[in-house]
Amino acid sequence: MGLQKPCALRCDYWLPLFEMTTPANISDCEVALDMLRKTNAFLFIRECYFIADAAYDVKNIYNTVRDEFYGECFIPINPRNTKKPKKLPIGNLFCDAGLAMNKDGKCRSEGRYRQKFCCPFKMSSLKYDCPCSHKNFRKGKKL
Repeated sequence: MGLQKPCALRCDYWLPLFEMTTPANISDCEVALDMLRKTNAFLFIRECYFIADAAYDVKNIYNTVRDEFYGECFIPINPRNTKKPKKLPIGNLFCDAGLAMNKDGKCRSEGRYRQKFCCPFKMSSLKYDCPCSHKNFRKGKKL
């Protein structure tokens, strides 16, 4: 059996190497690199393995661990906004009740144009209630 690196030897005991408590509005990935650099100041972590959960799946962390610490990351992929909504062939979305929503104009947000949709019961001249009791139905907002 070969020699182990100091980082791996320390991690075998399951003791925390560094602790930082942050407010809820600070994400884990924002402080990860700062923690690695501060840990490297008192414990040589070059060529170590960075094992973390999907909250740390950020390109900057992968690059820094590889380039600055010559290490390797083991982080599950965070799918971020990859769910595909169900659509009709003509492009209309389905509401939570399973009804096809109607196109209701476009808006510009985040530097691009987006199609707005609204409930078919909102477009009706008759007074209906939302079949799935959506929270925005009576607020006049688009769903």
